[in-house]
Order: sequence, then structure tokens, then C-alpha cells
Amino acid sequence: MRTKVSLAPGLCALHKSERRRQIALVWVLFLVGLAMLVTAKIVNVVGMLVLPVAFLLLFGAVVLALRARLVWIKEVTPRVVRLGGCGGAFLESLPPWSSTSG
Repeated sequence: MRTKVSLAPGLCALHKSERRRQIALVWVLFLVGLAMLVTAKIVNVVGMLVLPVAFLLLFGAVVLALRARLVWIKEVTPRVVRLGGCGGAFLESLPPWSSTSG
């Protein structure tokens, strides 16, 4: 049996702006990587730029995967939902969860 949990955590202004900044930085890294590929193709120096571009794209993907998510579910049982990702103070501020299914 699969248990489904919906969670929509709010963010304070500081954390919201930090998250937006991090996502924007990843997009910039991605776009710089694409621009480098196009430039390398135009100038015909693709071999020299493959490694830096691959690094930028991989680094951007890893940063996005690790920093863009807010809260993730560690464990779900019929009676308990365990969360990770945010600081303990935030997790403690969430109301107790109770199953809505019979």
C-alpha cells in the first residue's frame, strides 16, 4: 500500500530570496555552458571547451538537485511522516500530521 503526503512549507523572505538566488545561479551556469558550446562550435575549438562545459553543466545540475528542494520526505508510515531538509526549528514548528485516510 502506498501512502501519499502533501506538504507545502512556507518560506520566510530571507530563505525565499536565497532559494531564488541559488536557482538563478544554476540557470546562469547552464546558460554559460550552452554559450560556451555555441562559441566553441563557431570558433572551431570544441575539444578545448568540452571539459569546462561539462563541468559547468554537471556542477549546475548537482547544485540544483541539492539546493532547490526545501523539504523532503524521509519516511512515511500510516502513522508517522519523517521529514528532512530544513533546520530542526522549522521542522518543529510544523503542526502534527495525522492520517486522513480511514
